[in-house]
Amino acid sequence: MGAHCADPRTVPPVTAPAHPRPARPVAAPSAEAGLPILKWVGGKSRLLPRLTEHYDEQATVIEPFFGGGALSFHLAAQRPDLRVVANDQISPLIDIYQAVRDDVEAFIADVDHYALPYLALDGKDARRAFYYQLREQYMTSAVDGPAPLFFMLWCAYSGLYRTGKKYPGRFNTSHGFGAEKPDFYHADRLRSAAAHMATWQFSAGDFMQALDATGTDTFVLLDPPYRGTYTGYTGDGFDEADQLRVVEFFKAADARGAKVVYTNKYTADGYYEQHFAGYRIDTASIRYQVNRNCADVGRPETLEVIISN
Repeated sequence: MGAHCADPRTVPPVTAPAHPRPARPVAAPSAEAGLPILKWVGGKSRLLPRLTEHYDEQATVIEPFFGGGALSFHLAAQRPDLRVVANDQISPLIDIYQAVRDDVEAFIADVDHYALPYLALDGKDARRAFYYQLREQYMTSAVDGPAPLFFMLWCAYSGLYRTGKKYPGRFNTSHGFGAEKPDFYHADRLRSAAAHMATWQFSAGDFMQALDATGTDTFVLLDPPYRGTYTGYTGDGFDEADQLRVVEFFKAADARGAKVVYTNKYTADGYYEQHFAGYRIDTASIRYQVNRNCADVGRPETLEVIISN
């Protein structure tokens, strides 16, 4: 995992105004506790009421597809001693969580190295230019580490993590104008999350490596990429063979005594009824917000399948 300290020499060559940088407001910790620290496409914040119905005070939560970690952060705010095993195939994402956990104040200072000059710029065009200059430096590895990626994820379109072919494995999502408020990345939410994550175990790689942690008194959320949708944003993809491995994980964790919940986009092709025969199959209509600046009115709903043992 990479070091998280920013190098002052790596500031993108955008000239900020000479007036003082905006002061960072301090949010009440109670308002930030239990919330994810990232915008993340496919995050399960809106599905939490249905997911928590299945949680029965297990000591450990296991998320092999951690992403934004909405469930873990939500439960940890209610149970501070909660142990979490978090895995994701996107190693730069895991680097962010580890940097926040290991030294949150240093991480906030590193993020402000980019956020404060960005906010001090006058107008969307200047901020867009700042973002794209930083993104170019990040793609070419002139700038690296969790802090610039974290900053860009908050500024990027819908919090989408995407990589490209020209620079494999390097973030290249377009600017999205989501980061306009002084505390757009919620520094106090990071502080609250850092306290919860002190004992969490992180790993980056194939989801199957989390199976060894399952057992009695564990709660597993399996939230793989949607079936039948484009999954090549990170260059790795996730095909039907991988989806079947998730089914295998579900059944193996069940056999080990874990409580297991699986979510995906519901399809009427009989796939879930075939592969999860004998398990409880429910559905829930969720309207996901693709762009936080757009209203939900008129946005199509997604029918989620929720399968549990």
